[in-house]
Amino acid sequence: MSKIPFSAYDFFGYLASGAVVLAAVDVVAQTGLLSRDWGAADSIMAIVAVYVAGHAVAHVASVTLEHGLLRRWLGSSEGFLLGEKPPTVRSKIFPGHYSALPAATMERIDSERGRRGGPDEHRAFFHHAHALVKERPIVQERLAIFLNLYGFARNMALALFLAGSLVAVQSVTGCDGGPASSSVGPSRCSTAT
Repeated sequence: MSKIPFSAYDFFGYLASGAVVLAAVDVVAQTGLLSRDWGAADSIMAIVAVYVAGHAVAHVASVTLEHGLLRRWLGSSEGFLLGEKPPTVRSKIFPGHYSALPAATMERIDSERGRRGGPDEHRAFFHHAHALVKERPIVQERLAIFLNLYGFARNMALALFLAGSLVAVQSVTGCDGGPASSSVGPSRCSTAT
């Protein structure tokens, strides 16, 4: 087996986002994992943990950002690209998401749809066109690069949000990650009086 079973997305999409989240947990909880000496076995286990955490981040990012925020709240962009009327307030806040393609491009799409017999519903037509363009190797390669970059950006956005949230909660609560009670001294978390 001469081919490496992992893609660039495995590194950028999973390892990077998993590392950000686990590093934030380590810093907030002060476990000292980042500052310890690592042996080979420890390093392998850490990479596996980061990779698994990255998969969890990717799943949550897909559910919350892509399907929740983007598709449910903002709406799928296929219709807006083809001239569907966007919601007024959201289109002022997120104009790039609701921008239509140029009129000449929409005319070419409608012409091809009529000639090839594509479906009328925008999302169905998107999937129909997506299957057609994937037949061209150069387009398939560019789509793969775009999807890798998109996935990386989506996963890192959530990872950085989670890391920032952990640090913010720590700074507001005054906890430095130590145990709430200790036989050696007082609690390292501030308590309300």
